[in-house]
Amino acid sequence: MKIGEFAEKYDLKISTVRYYVEHALLTPERKNNQYIFNRSCMEDMEKILKYKSYHFTLEEIELFFFLEKASKFRDEKTMKTCMDLLHQKLNQLETEDQRLRQTIENLKDEIESFDLLQRKMDTNRENTDGIPLSFIENLCCPRCRASMRLEAASISNGKISEGDIPLQLRI
Repeated sequence: MKIGEFAEKYDLKISTVRYYVEHALLTPERKNNQYIFNRSCMEDMEKILKYKSYHFTLEEIELFFFLEKASKFRDEKTMKTCMDLLHQKLNQLETEDQRLRQTIENLKDEIESFDLLQRKMDTNRENTDGIPLSFIENLCCPRCRASMRLEAASISNGKISEGDIPLQLRI
């Protein structure tokens, strides 16, 4: 399989595949100055994708591949090194998971505080929007102090929220 087909099969850019080849993560054959990707390359690509899904960096994946190719996982020390790397990654991800969970909880608390503030504002708006009915007797002209009439009023929660005060012209 040529590089374009290989890249398409794994939904990668050709430049990404070339990077993997340059860093010896993939070792395709070369024929007529072209890379030919075989079954071994596909297996290695699947490992790369697996390790990437575990959030390993490319440098860490390179180390895994080096250890695997150098020892074929037959050396006890190499196996321990690989296990240590896996445990370190697990610990790192668990720590990140705890931080994310805490951040999620903090964000939920923040949302709840905004919800409470919004409900309080809504309650205050219900309680404060409008003029108390007892204030009607104080409606008067600021110049002559003549009483004004309120018409077509909307009353809610014991308060006047809307109304018309007709103008009375004096001549």
